Amino acid sequence: MQNVIGGIEFGFSTTLSNWQEGDHSSNGFTATFRAATNSNANEVSDAPAFGNACTLSGHVLVLNQDYQALAVTSVQRATVLVLLQKADLVESDEHRFIRSATIRLPWPSIVRLRIYVRIPYKRIMLTRKNVMRRDGGKCQYCGNSDRLTIDHIRAKSRGGKDTWENLVAACVPCNNKKGNMSLQQAGMKLCRKPFRPSYVMYIRDFVGSLDDAWKPYLFLS
Repeated sequence: MQNVIGGIEFGFSTTLSNWQEGDHSSNGFTATFRAATNSNANEVSDAPAFGNACTLSGHVLVLNQDYQALAVTSVQRATVLVLLQKADLVESDEHRFIRSATIRLPWPSIVRLRIYVRIPYKRIMLTRKNVMRRDGGKCQYCGNSDRLTIDHIRAKSRGGKDTWENLVAACVPCNNKKGNMSLQQAGMKLCRKPFRPSYVMYIRDFVGSLDDAWKPYLFLS
């Protein structure tokens, strides 16, 4: 699915994440941007020459018009969106700048689209791999990362279902200790409450190290 807004093409792709979704076995969900810089070059009278893309390495968080996290894009594409007045600069790196012969531009960290972009709903499949990914590859009882399995918080023999809220990663010793008992009966506690992941988790997973300015928009503050 693609939307074109003022010459900027937004391609909704499922190729950049390891999250599985829908009926695909190995694809994931993200919103990526392909900025038509060549066709729009005449709209920017004093745009800097971007040159080697390596000089503009880095990630920029793109927010929808309603300030919901939408995607991660490159510094170059984010700058083009701002120059073409398709987006507004929300946060920048005060220690870095993009320079041309005549102007100096802020180094974007977060930009916000001026037009709301509707995203097709993508359901992340409930799979062993995705549960492990959501839980960061750690046992949700002790934090161990070795010999992991999947545990039903409420045992299937007691009516527990295969849902995001009832499945967690667990190491073999913790899984064996709990058995078919409830958490209270086993004297065990979860490190955190299990939940259904969203595309926001993809953004966090894809980027890795996050700018502190991003955290309020990714529900981390």
